[in-house]
Amino acid sequence: MESGEKHSSLFGKIAAMFANILFLKKRTDKLYDFLEATLPAGETTVSFTDASISENSIIDGPYASIFGVNPTAATVNGSTLTYTFDAQAADMTVKVRCF
Repeated sequence: MESGEKHSSLFGKIAAMFANILFLKKRTDKLYDFLEATLPAGETTVSFTDASISENSIIDGPYASIFGVNPTAATVNGSTLTYTFDAQAADMTVKVRCF
C-alpha cells in the first residue's frame, strides 16, 4: 500500500481486479469449444465440421488419446478440418479447439 493510501481505496482496487478476472474468465469460456471425434481402429482420417473452422482459424491441437500419436497431414476445406493419421490398433479420441 502506498504511503497515505486509504484502506478503502486499496479494497476498491482489489475488487476491480477481481471483477476484471471474472470478466476475462467468462469471455475466455466463450472464445472456443473443444471439438471431439473418434478415429476408429484401422482408419486413417478424422474430420471436424464447425462454423469456427476456416482457413483463417487458429487451431490448437490436435490432442490424441494415444500418447505420441501425431497427424501426418491436416487440411481445411470450408468449415471442415481433416487430420490424417497412421492407422492405430485401437480407437483413438481426437480433440481440437478453434479460435
